[in-house]
Amino acid sequence: MTDASPMAGTNKLIRLLIVDDQELILTGLAELVFFMPDVEIAAQELSGKAVLALGKATLDSIDVALIDARMPQMSGTELISRLHADYPGIKCILLTAFDEDDNLIASMKAGAVGYLLKDVSTSELNAAIHTAAAGGKVIGASATAHVMRLITQSNNDGNSDDNNNGENTRTSALTPRDQQIASFVALGMTNSEIASKLFLSTGTVKNHVSRIFSALNVRNRTELTALLNGTLD
Repeated sequence: MTDASPMAGTNKLIRLLIVDDQELILTGLAELVFFMPDVEIAAQELSGKAVLALGKATLDSIDVALIDARMPQMSGTELISRLHADYPGIKCILLTAFDEDDNLIASMKAGAVGYLLKDVSTSELNAAIHTAAAGGKVIGASATAHVMRLITQSNNDGNSDDNNNGENTRTSALTPRDQQIASFVALGMTNSEIASKLFLSTGTVKNHVSRIFSALNVRNRTELTALLNGTLD
């Protein structure tokens, strides 16, 4: 799913960078993008090192980057972190295969604005590029599903404790809506952004967030993200 894009349908060209160490996939993505309105390929590279060697003038001109999650020498997450630090104007979207979605939260923490499967449809890819260029977040269905699985895993881990006497609130089950909202919180979305996406009031989202914190025994968004990323004790 993607936020509505105010840039779609305008005449402003979105300059796109594509990075993937597999030439076949790189070429395939370029062919998909070639026919998209308002999008032009600024560069397509096989590695993170090649991207950083493009030079400041080229990188400063790029609006959106599609970046492979797993590449030799420099991972997609590391490249996103480098670009986010030195070229914050580039909106990075992580591309990954189904079995590589453990990179989700790490990439968002590194500065990515979104996450998509490599077998994404042409229409969803087009919408994602325009949404990212307009400053929105790109959240593929697989990303939301993965964070929900992490939440379920967290609850199951809590249920396996020897002292399972009901006092550990982390074992409390989250409702499907709680899980959905928790996934958006972990992806860095604000209450207002979540409310807009789910057609809820900001107050309703705030109440869900409070319940999620209580159920998972975390105090804030940072702890929730760390819990889902497996870095919170």
